[in-house]
Amino acid sequence: YSIARRSYRLLFRCLTFSYSVIRLPILTLLTISFYGYVLEKIGVEYAENSRTYDRYFVMIVGNTESQFWKDTYTCVREEAAAQNAYVELKGTSQSSSYTMTDFMDMSIAAKVDGILLECTAEEALEGKINEANEKGIPVVTILNDAPKTGRKSYVGINPYQLGQEYAAQIWNILPKEKENLRITVLLHD
Repeated sequence: YSIARRSYRLLFRCLTFSYSVIRLPILTLLTISFYGYVLEKIGVEYAENSRTYDRYFVMIVGNTESQFWKDTYTCVREEAAAQNAYVELKGTSQSSSYTMTDFMDMSIAAKVDGILLECTAEEALEGKINEANEKGIPVVTILNDAPKTGRKSYVGINPYQLGQEYAAQIWNILPKEKENLRITVLLHD
């Protein structure tokens, strides 16, 4: 009886060991496959081919869903990449509960190399611009200025040129017989 029992135990151990040896490669393959699937879904098909940059900047705007800011960010990102820099877009949207001040705090804490900021009416924003400046992080205001702060520069739109461009686009879509037409463009400030 004890010999049969030992044989069964030995057989059970061998089967358990064999099952573990077979199960380990199968689980490894499943894990690798799932990892590849997740990377593909988030848009990183080959994580080991990701690019590193010399500089990291943040662009903070009032509404990331605005077509104007999407187009602006695309241009900024392309030019930054040509200079071996990365620009991350942050800003308020319907799905974000963070304020512009929160994004400034995050950027200062991350010690970014610079901040492009659409200066809005948030009261604490001017203080955050000065705080970033004190910590050696240059801030460039875009579209709206904050001249009483330590911002390094301001990039804005010339309303006269903007009106000229709008008028030219309207002129191009009007019917061909446009002899006595005048175009007036009113911009809200």
